[in-house]
Amino acid sequence: MPPQQKLISYLGLSKQTAKGAGATSPATFGFGVTSGKVFDVPLTQDYEDQTLAGGASDRFSPAVNRTEANPAVVFQTRAWKASVGAFLLGVLGADSVAGTGPYTHTITPAQTLPYWTIFAKYGAGGENEKLVDCIIDEVTIGWDERKPLTVDASILGITPTTHTTTFTATNDDTVQPYFLPVGGTLTLDTGSNTPAAAQVKGFSCKISNSSVPIPLSKAILPDDIFPAEQMVEGTVTLVPNDFGDWLKIITGTATGTAVQSAPQYGSLSMLVQIDANSQLTLATSYCAFTAPFPDSDPKGGPMELDLAFSTLRPTGGGAAFTGTVKNGTATY
Repeated sequence: MPPQQKLISYLGLSKQTAKGAGATSPATFGFGVTSGKVFDVPLTQDYEDQTLAGGASDRFSPAVNRTEANPAVVFQTRAWKASVGAFLLGVLGADSVAGTGPYTHTITPAQTLPYWTIFAKYGAGGENEKLVDCIIDEVTIGWDERKPLTVDASILGITPTTHTTTFTATNDDTVQPYFLPVGGTLTLDTGSNTPAAAQVKGFSCKISNSSVPIPLSKAILPDDIFPAEQMVEGTVTLVPNDFGDWLKIITGTATGTAVQSAPQYGSLSMLVQIDANSQLTLATSYCAFTAPFPDSDPKGGPMELDLAFSTLRPTGGGAAFTGTVKNGTATY
């Protein structure tokens, strides 16, 4: 057999109806990756600590103890117009759907997260794996300058099946358009809940659930994946004409002169689109910004500001963060 072709690497993703109800082929979405692993089972194996009789090799441990097997899938792909909503639903938790085609998915945080099934194919030899009862723990969506959006996902699972049969996908995203930032409506304000047009050069938004596997004594695989603190944070890179946004963070106003002890709260909304019927918006109306003073450069060039933001629970209730997806997908 010739070496395996690592260019052949394909993932499938389907939402389950409940824990323990693994999905079957065809997967709802299928797509390739730009980096990462489509399947993995990291093992924890620690040296056995015990005293020995004193033979020539008795300064070596006589064994290892395998104490954990935590299946995971960590990869980067494109922000496809259909499956990007599945990633957002998985990492946030709730989806409210409106419209009759195109559909508008308003995806917001929830206390519980849905379970997913991952299908994986690797190599020309057709090595296929399956991972059931997955929680989408982290999703980072972002872009740099005019490059296509990327989606970095970290998915934790419970029940792997190795060397299984191949799968197909109902929606093959690899032949579909994906989002770019060109033509988007990119807005923020570092001191109010009304974002305004900003000169954005790059953006990154990480949504995390701080999920932890539950290790029970009865099995080496986790019994469940439990989401803990939810966080949404990231960076917006600006090429601004003035110091207004930086001054609002430090002083509270765009013309302030004194550093304020109270933090300032702002907002952002980043809308990108393929066309009028295929849109993605990432937005928060209540976040805290920080930003270092810009670097100097003897070679010159336009000033850049890196604004770091942290999303907070709104004081008046409502969704801390919203991902809005407009596409032809009726339901996830």
